[in-house]
Amino acid sequence: MRRWLPAFSLIALVSALVGGLVISPRSVFAMSDSSGSGVSLAATAPPAGARVGLPAAPVIAATPLPTPPPAPAPKPAPPAPPAPAPAAPPPPSTPDGMGAAALARIHYPFQRLGYSIAFHGTLQGYLGLTDCTNHHIDVYVRPSESLDQVTFVTAFEMAHAVDCSFTSDSGRAAWASIRGFPAGWMWYPPCVCSEDNYGSGDFSDVFATWLAGPGGWPWRSRLAPAPDAAELARLMPYLLPASVQG
Repeated sequence: MRRWLPAFSLIALVSALVGGLVISPRSVFAMSDSSGSGVSLAATAPPAGARVGLPAAPVIAATPLPTPPPAPAPKPAPPAPPAPAPAAPPPPSTPDGMGAAALARIHYPFQRLGYSIAFHGTLQGYLGLTDCTNHHIDVYVRPSESLDQVTFVTAFEMAHAVDCSFTSDSGRAAWASIRGFPAGWMWYPPCVCSEDNYGSGDFSDVFATWLAGPGGWPWRSRLAPAPDAAELARLMPYLLPASVQG
């Protein structure tokens, strides 16, 4: 029987706006479709020859010819203006192009997780789905999304793959302790709804912010704030397990 992971929503209203979907078989990074166009949150002299003088004939009287003025030295050519820096190419407009550009920004040995990843056009209500049974990630790219946002969503879904592959129950408990989760926390939501109040959402939020930076989407976890450098160092064994480093 397949087991899919639950989801993360980018805005608090997703459960109402997406129609209150109660499906647990997928790990979803979702956002509201209420606006119809998505939410905008966000390369490297030759040496001179010797001259020999000949003896001059005796001269009784002579009117010397005027010495012609020396030819003016040629003016050096003006320096060529510096070549303009090449303009950064605009982000590719196709889902595959945006996906390739996003993956180029994410410096993580993702291939060692054994997951495939595909980029598609818009899927209403969702930005990403992770199937931990079949080891596959789908990212849905909207025309309104920036490259920063697509990069963040891609990293967020990668976090689910890391969680599924390497995080044990004891590891999740240790994560909750380091992060200071309140009592009664749960790791996975029981529905396709916001992960803001669940450990899986906090894990993915930390992972994506670490790899993609905070420019794509705002901080969403309600269990704990974004970690500082000291706390992030303590979380690194979970974000980058030794078996992934190779």
